[in-house]
Amino acid sequence: MLAGCQVIENVARQLGAKENVARGAGQAVRAAFEGIVATTIKKTDEEIDVRVRFPQQAQYDRDNLAKVLIPNGKGGLIRLDRIADFEETEGINSVRHFDRRRVIMLTANVDEALTTTSEVNQKITQHFADWNGRHPLVTLQFGGEWEETQSSLSSLKIAFLLSLLGIFVILAAQFNSLWQPFIVMTSIPLGFVGVLFAFFAHGEPKSFLALLGAVGLTGVVVNNAIVLIDFVNEARKGGMEKRQSLLEAGRLRLRPVLLTTATTIFGLLSLAYGWWGADPFLRPMALVFVWGLTFSMILTLIAIPCFHAIADDFFD
Repeated sequence: MLAGCQVIENVARQLGAKENVARGAGQAVRAAFEGIVATTIKKTDEEIDVRVRFPQQAQYDRDNLAKVLIPNGKGGLIRLDRIADFEETEGINSVRHFDRRRVIMLTANVDEALTTTSEVNQKITQHFADWNGRHPLVTLQFGGEWEETQSSLSSLKIAFLLSLLGIFVILAAQFNSLWQPFIVMTSIPLGFVGVLFAFFAHGEPKSFLALLGAVGLTGVVVNNAIVLIDFVNEARKGGMEKRQSLLEAGRLRLRPVLLTTATTIFGLLSLAYGWWGADPFLRPMALVFVWGLTFSMILTLIAIPCFHAIADDFFD
C-alpha cells in the first residue's frame, strides 16, 4: 500500500515538474518576444513602462528562439531546444470572438459590373443550404452590406404597413365609409403590376431604393381612384343612378386623371432612363414611379368602376 502511494506521488511530482517547465517555457518565450515590464518611470503625471525584450531583428531569427533559457525542475537554466522541437506552420494572428463564441470572418468585394451583392449572397446561401446538417455546431451568418440591407428591409415592411394604415384612416374619414377606402386601395396592387414590369423588363435588381420607391408609390397611385370615387359620391348625392354615375365618372374624370398622371410620368422619365445624365442609385426608384403610375392609371380607369359596382350590390 505504501509502495503504491509512493509511486503515485512520484508520478504526480513528475507531471507537476513537466507542467512547471512548460509554463516556464511559455513565460520565457513571451518575455523574449513580447517583453516584460522591468520598471516604471514617472514623468510628471504620466507613468512610462520600461519593457525588456529581444531586439526587433533578433525576433525573426529562429536560432535565437532555440537559445532562450528556461528554468528546469531542478532550479537550473536550459535551452529551449532541449525540450521543444520547432516546426513552421501557418497560423492566425488573433482569435476573434462574437457573443463569446469563436468566429472566422471572410470578407470580399463584389464587382458590380459583373454581379450584385444580392445575387452573390443568394448563391452562397444556396451553396451552404445543408450547412447545419453537416456541421451542427457551426453557424453561418452574413454581415456587411447584406446584413444592413436585411435590417433595412425589415424596417421597410413596417413602414409599408403603417402607410397602408394611414391611407385607410384618411380615406375612411374623408368618405365617411369603411368599404369605399378598400375600393380606392385596390389601385395599390394594380400599381405594383407596373413595379414588377419595371424590375423584369429593365433587369433592375430589387434594391433598397427601388423598394422604398414602391412604398412611396402607395400614396400616389390612390389619387386617381380618389378622383373617381369622389365624383361618384357627388353624383349619387345629386340623384344620379348608380350605373350612370360610374359611367359619367369615367368619362368626365378621364382628362384630369390623364393630365395629373402624365405630368408626373414625363417629369421622371429623364431620371428613369438617364437622359442628360444618369444616376444609378435613383434610377430604380424613378422606374418604379414611372411604370407603377402608368399601369395604375390604365387599370384604375377600368377596374375601380367595376369594383365599386360590385361593392354597391353588397353594401347598399
